[in-house]
Amino acid sequence: MSEAETNITPMHHIHHWKPPARPTPQPPSCFSELARLNQCYDDVQAMKQILSKVISDLMANDPAVVQSIIDAIQSHTGGATVPLVGSTDGSLAQPGQVGEFILQTSTGSLTVDTGTQTVGLSAMVLPPGDFDVQAWVDYGTTCNGGYFSPINTGTAIVQGNLGAWSVAGTPQVGILISSAIAQVVTKEPTLLVWNLSSVNVTNAGPFTFECCARRMR
Repeated sequence: MSEAETNITPMHHIHHWKPPARPTPQPPSCFSELARLNQCYDDVQAMKQILSKVISDLMANDPAVVQSIIDAIQSHTGGATVPLVGSTDGSLAQPGQVGEFILQTSTGSLTVDTGTQTVGLSAMVLPPGDFDVQAWVDYGTTCNGGYFSPINTGTAIVQGNLGAWSVAGTPQVGILISSAIAQVVTKEPTLLVWNLSSVNVTNAGPFTFECCARRMR
């Protein structure tokens, strides 16, 4: 190949490559921002409804949660009085709430005995709290009456008398003996035990011993 010959083809009109221009950023549309704010607000409201339902369910069914919330409020308010949690519409209060009502019943039978016969009654277990407590016995037989008194109240503090007595001169049918209302304060589950003594049972028959407690705080 001569010096005048070559296998290289000359390239004419070569243009230098330039990258495409980037689009100029546009300011956000006020409508798109408003839509995002509305969506955010809807999400927050939905979350509040979910949390409200969860807390309501826990407050209604878990006394420990109720007490924890009360304790937290008191700790952040310097021990200020916390509104009572309970029923205000006549319905039964949940366990652990003010107004909680507990009723326990013990039944038994008496034999004919011209003297006095005594039976022990484990009638109630009180949970921790402050309660108004009352007890009574209803005789379904004929006797001169009788009396009952607590023989065990555990560590509870009792203000008042949980016992009662009524003895007639002659046998009677269907005697009902009731105690006054006493305040009982417990710091742990407490078993209340009574002795029931019946006088001059002339006919064998049943008796019913009941005690009730209403939570005051």
